[in-house]
Amino acid sequence: MMVEFTEDVGLTEDAVDTGGPTREFLTLLMDSIKTRRIFDGKDNAKYLSFYSKAVEDDEYFHIGRMIAISCVNGGPGPRCLSPNFFLYLIGKVKAIEAPIEDIPDDEVKKALLEIKNTTSLRELRGLKEKHSSMLQTAGCYRFMRTLEDQKKVVDDYIQWYFIYRNHHSVQRHNIFGLFCGTNSLYIVLGK
Repeated sequence: MMVEFTEDVGLTEDAVDTGGPTREFLTLLMDSIKTRRIFDGKDNAKYLSFYSKAVEDDEYFHIGRMIAISCVNGGPGPRCLSPNFFLYLIGKVKAIEAPIEDIPDDEVKKALLEIKNTTSLRELRGLKEKHSSMLQTAGCYRFMRTLEDQKKVVDDYIQWYFIYRNHHSVQRHNIFGLFCGTNSLYIVLGK
């Protein structure tokens, strides 16, 4: 890859690309994709989210390709993905273990924290009914036999929220995983 920058009037800058312009271009490219609507979450812990216009434009695939091209050419990765999500994308873990705090929807976060912090089985069953619509949508609505069932419900909901709800986005973006073997892991995470 050879990169050549131009000035505002279209004149090329005098520079031979011995790696610097390519790295600068790839860094600017990775910085620009961090703000795309396909990513959701904190600056250093983003997850893919479903955005219908991005599906229509095949943006998930194109951004996955941009990340792969950057990695293959010695550039940075996006340096914004949640480490939990990244490990899932490259197949190192089968389930995502994200903290409730990573959920950007305040109502969902509040409901899951209520369920997680309940101290009695009776209260847990009441919260299950209170949040039944949310839990049914995610397939997490179940009979609560013990207080320990709260952890399973929260874990299942988080898995649904970040992975199953966004299945198309994750699958279409995952060209990125093809190029990220063990040696590339630290490059992509920015370590």
